[in-house]
Amino acid sequence: MCGLCEEYAGKNFTNPAKVAVLSCEGVSARGEVARRAANILTHTLTPKKTLRICLGGAFTKDTGQRNLVRRANKVIAIEGCFITCASRMSKGVLEDLKFTVVLADTLYPKSLPFRIIV
Repeated sequence: MCGLCEEYAGKNFTNPAKVAVLSCEGVSARGEVARRAANILTHTLTPKKTLRICLGGAFTKDTGQRNLVRRANKVIAIEGCFITCASRMSKGVLEDLKFTVVLADTLYPKSLPFRIIV
């Protein structure tokens, strides 16, 4: 269990529930775009309305991060590509979870390579 994830979950287990945002964490540029978009959305654009969910923390153990997802009034998955790993992982442990999927790679005109762009 990650102490940082649990501390964040404890601080953010609030009433009313917020929008939970999870993302692809893939190693390619597509995953990087999805991860950065999720961080910008939650930490910069809408920090009072959203929560950033740690994919590993929420879906490898049943702890505070997963409880944030269970309690959310809406869940958004920002996916790096059509494989939709974040959504599929979520469904693997929370079968009844309803969420909005954003395929980030359909929102920009150029296909990105399978590598991180620095």
